[in-house]
Amino acid sequence: MRLLHQDARTGEIKLYIENLDDLWHLRNLIAPGDLVWANTSRRADEKGDKIRSERPEKKHMRLGIRVESVELQEFQDRIRVHGIIEGGPQDIGHHHTLLLGPGEDVAIFKTEWKKSELERVRMALEQSDKPSVYFVAMDDSEAGLFLMTQFSIKELGSVSRSGMGKMYDSKSDQKSYFEEIAGMLRNALKNEPLVILGPGFAKEAFMAYLKENYPELAKNAQVVSSGHTGAAGVAEIIKKGVGGKVLEISRLAVETKLIEEVLIRIKMNGAVAYGKDDVRRAVELGAVEVMLLTDKEAKTEQGEELMRAVEKSSGRIEIISTTHDSGRQLESLGGYAAILRYKIGDSGEKE
Repeated sequence: MRLLHQDARTGEIKLYIENLDDLWHLRNLIAPGDLVWANTSRRADEKGDKIRSERPEKKHMRLGIRVESVELQEFQDRIRVHGIIEGGPQDIGHHHTLLLGPGEDVAIFKTEWKKSELERVRMALEQSDKPSVYFVAMDDSEAGLFLMTQFSIKELGSVSRSGMGKMYDSKSDQKSYFEEIAGMLRNALKNEPLVILGPGFAKEAFMAYLKENYPELAKNAQVVSSGHTGAAGVAEIIKKGVGGKVLEISRLAVETKLIEEVLIRIKMNGAVAYGKDDVRRAVELGAVEVMLLTDKEAKTEQGEELMRAVEKSSGRIEIISTTHDSGRQLESLGGYAAILRYKIGDSGEKE
């Protein structure tokens, strides 16, 4: 996502949509009551006796609508923003739906931008120059290709190795197996980082195959051992924090590590608070080093209030997405958790 324009006086932030993660950010930024301007198309509002088949063609125009609802259509890679037209060349007061996708710009006007919304804009801009990461999770018989975006792991395809019996040309079949995996990579990757993972030795053999046959794929690849293959293997190495700097700085890895730290501290009865009431008490005592709250709670008045209080005490705020497992774990803890500067006793005093 790129910031094109910002005007605190009018409450406008204009953004350029670059990828699918940006759509998820926009789904959480645009709210009912906002005024949203974007390019769209609409039929001319002509009155007369024309039959339906003779309706005029749609014209391209820029409209501003007062938002009534927002829907993310994940499988169509776009957002539907529905509302009433307030600005544009025609049909003021009529309903219209804006369809927003990568490669388009959108201007959002709010009476007041909440702290959580400005934080989301900052986070989206910060992550925009960080590459997506691809994974091949494999063993001797099956391989899956996965893409790690800012907030999720998506499986893009899989390959199974046939045969594997005793009377079987394993070398010939391995070459065919590796070639199929390489074919998936050639169709998906440009210059993004690649992590090859899994149990056993198949991953090392595949890396050697890439170096010999597809050096352009191997140059950004690394091999990492894991106890599992598939999506479980990808999740395992993200939690462990292995796989190089590119994983360390990805938003999904950052959020996963934060939740892991909270869970470890809970298990060890350490300096941690979770649940809205306990976190609020820690905030009031100035004990919060990092407050974590879900994207859903960040939109509430209580969430906004706690974020302002944490800032005043020089604490850090992390808004956690509920689209991945770690975010859902935070939801199960009440939507709030805090890594504390010191442990708080039952009496509310420092231990």
